Amino acid sequence: MIRKRYVPSPSRWLAFWVTACLLAALLGVSPPQRALCEQLAPTPRALRGFCWSMPQSACSELIGFLWVDLTNHPSARQSAERSRQMPPGCAAVFLWHGADELYQRSSDLLRDAEGRPTNIPSPWPAHGIAETRRAVLEFFKDYKAAGGRMDYLALDYENYPHIASFERPEWLQALRDDPDARKLLARVAQLPPGVAPVGRIDAPADDPSTDQPKFANLTEMLNNFIWAAINRAIFDPARQIFPDVQMSNFGSFSVTPDNPVLDHNGFPMGGLPMTGNRCAPPLYGDFGHLSEVRLSDPRLMNRPLADDRPYGGEPIDVLRYSVNVVRAIGRSCKRPIDPWIAKSNYRAAFFDNPFYEELLYHLALAGSDTFLCFNPRASVTDFEGDLLPNACVATFNRLVGAERRGAPVLEAIPWNSELVVSGQEIGDRMLWRITTTKPAFNVRVEPSGEVLDMRGAVGRWHVSDRDPNLHFVIAR
Repeated sequence: MIRKRYVPSPSRWLAFWVTACLLAALLGVSPPQRALCEQLAPTPRALRGFCWSMPQSACSELIGFLWVDLTNHPSARQSAERSRQMPPGCAAVFLWHGADELYQRSSDLLRDAEGRPTNIPSPWPAHGIAETRRAVLEFFKDYKAAGGRMDYLALDYENYPHIASFERPEWLQALRDDPDARKLLARVAQLPPGVAPVGRIDAPADDPSTDQPKFANLTEMLNNFIWAAINRAIFDPARQIFPDVQMSNFGSFSVTPDNPVLDHNGFPMGGLPMTGNRCAPPLYGDFGHLSEVRLSDPRLMNRPLADDRPYGGEPIDVLRYSVNVVRAIGRSCKRPIDPWIAKSNYRAAFFDNPFYEELLYHLALAGSDTFLCFNPRASVTDFEGDLLPNACVATFNRLVGAERRGAPVLEAIPWNSELVVSGQEIGDRMLWRITTTKPAFNVRVEPSGEVLDMRGAVGRWHVSDRDPNLHFVIAR
């Protein structure tokens, strides 16, 4: 189910970022992208980071997005030139303007029984899709003709209608009254209370699911149509010009019903349909009301416990939740997972404590090869928040080297576990990251009985043979 949840998105910082970049250029503190190209190009990386803002030049493992504006056609040539200065395989484009009106056009508003437009958008914005698709094709054709490269396309599109809105009586009535929406409702097997069934009507020609069975319920239908609209309007035309481009949309990922994921308010999120070809869950450390969910709640990814305590909001709790989110995605689909992380001085659960770097190591061992870093600047010289993510990526790349990365451990972690342990096959060995709730705890490896000294830290690395019976417990 798609529900609006409070997660600060990159778009909110746009005006400030533009101003900061102009001032940075005037002050001479803007790091050169070409220097990053020279530093990154020689060696393939097991892990990379694409950043919302340009990182400082000392951060050799991170590279800033190339921001593009579809409405500014003359900028396509300039953007193409900048893309050629980016490292091989790392021409990462962030589409920040030009797709905003996909769901905002008056021609796509639902109509009442008398044919008058309402203020409610249709789940399938045919006019918005056509216009946005045209803008994407025109811009990126010019961009490619000018020699532009695009290996990765990131999007932060959140202006779609949310499921919670369609649950209100007036929205349900609008869906029933509009002639085209009635055709969409005809594909829903079980309608919610207050929405009378309609006769079987053939779906419209641009319905992306005409050759599929009926949807189980309204939520499933709306999820499918919203994500299909974004794909058809933005990602499909981009792939038409750059067939191998990797693409993700902030907050879009795929999970199956047997791997439910709760958002920060305790509601299921991230249904099976998704945009792009890579998952992008936001894992900034914000937590909301989820800390109050009881451990006995059956919504906790089918792993409730006989324990009525609240889940909690300590850094280890947020870490455990974040790791369980990416593992649920990993169990649900084969698509790569590119989590959005925040800069290290972002004020949330991982601010000013050692669990920030633990988060990055666990996400990497869950199979991620790309971090999308939200690093807005508090000032034109504010680069402090880039240093720790850069160091973590560098550490992971040194540990993995050129070894093949194999299957990660994807089992769900018990919600009251005092340990968060992640592992992945690296070559013919297993690389583990072990995190405890308290630095005073040491860890025992079973079945060997070896005790690992945490050396006063909350986390440490461990390398072992591939043994399906190997597990870790607190050494009390």
